[in-house]
Amino acid sequence: MIINKIIQLLKDKQIKELINKIFYKLFFKTIIIKKNKFNRKEVLLYYKTHPFIPTPFKTNYHPNNQDIKLIVNVLLGANFNVTVIDRTISITDINKILKKKYDIFIANCSGNSAPHLKYLHDKLNCKIKVAYVNGPNPSISNKLVLKRHQEFKDRVKNKNFLTRRLVKENKTNLDQRFYKSDYIYCYGGSFSIGTYKEFKKIIFQIKPALSNKIKYDLNLLKRKKSNKLIYLGGSGNICKGLDLVIDSVIEINQNQEVHLDIFAPGYKDLPNTEHDYDEDDFWDIYKEKIKKYNFIKLHGFVNTESSKFLKTIEECSFNIFPASSEGAATSVLNCMRRAIIPVIPYEAGIDIEEFGIKLNSKDFSEVKETIIRCINMKKSEIVDRSMKAYQGSWEYTPENFCNSLKWAINNTIKV
Repeated sequence: MIINKIIQLLKDKQIKELINKIFYKLFFKTIIIKKNKFNRKEVLLYYKTHPFIPTPFKTNYHPNNQDIKLIVNVLLGANFNVTVIDRTISITDINKILKKKYDIFIANCSGNSAPHLKYLHDKLNCKIKVAYVNGPNPSISNKLVLKRHQEFKDRVKNKNFLTRRLVKENKTNLDQRFYKSDYIYCYGGSFSIGTYKEFKKIIFQIKPALSNKIKYDLNLLKRKKSNKLIYLGGSGNICKGLDLVIDSVIEINQNQEVHLDIFAPGYKDLPNTEHDYDEDDFWDIYKEKIKKYNFIKLHGFVNTESSKFLKTIEECSFNIFPASSEGAATSVLNCMRRAIIPVIPYEAGIDIEEFGIKLNSKDFSEVKETIIRCINMKKSEIVDRSMKAYQGSWEYTPENFCNSLKWAINNTIKV
């Protein structure tokens, strides 16, 4: 009886997260060293140490946890010993690792993830400095994010919301991240790469990676319905255009049947969701609005490997994602691996070729009219595009990520 109760408790997500937090508390380090006794070169990686902290349960599915492990493995294979420092590291702890001379310093220069980057650039003894970026140029991103929030304010006539996804610091300080670097490793597509051209640095493209464990049964293609839509996104509902999708679907449903499933940060009273990412300010504006309609379902922020997610998306044909500034939207790639056609702007960071549907702008009318074209698409075209989206997703594998990173490192060393 007691054993059964313990087993049931360990299946509870909140219990798993609590146990993991205890492990993080006990074993977390801001400096982790990975080495091979035959390696003779040294690299300092300023990113996250979380992926190397032992925990009994997998509850954090952020793709960069996989990426960091892959980066370290590639560097070890390239004859480097790797010192990984966490983004939360203190100046005191940084000083402990400054005594060593490094061949390469790789820093995650996206977002607000490297608060002591200037200090390291000034103090570090290293031959080559690399800016690793998984988003567009922060200065350009900030402009796009502010523009999108202003458009939301003007269109919705409401200013009671938080502005998310902004990178701290002014343009001069943000630009120094890249002027002080020798190379840029850009995780993403042509949009992101283009935003760094002003720095006149050699830019190496790093292919985003999806887990090879994410599979799709192609027999499910016949279940696709043109009027079944999904929105899948992480933090920043406004920045990623969720309001445009909701309001478009509401208007379209006045004349045509349409269904929208929303997997995004929810609100504190929403059951069965991940509340660490809640955006109550957004839902204070939209919660009551969508409750009026049974064709819109909000699921919150959930694990995309869960049975709930997989069952819900079986009939979905289109992923509507009018994002304003993404490096490489892994939510879009995740949907592509499930044979869901991406409907995205250039700024979503994924090169969708002939299988996707391009949003030419994030204007409400453009989003609405594009959705109408999608739900009126012939079944044969939907199946064809869905198959090509699925096939296209296999360009984004851990193997291709590693190969592109190896190419970047080898050519960095040669130059």
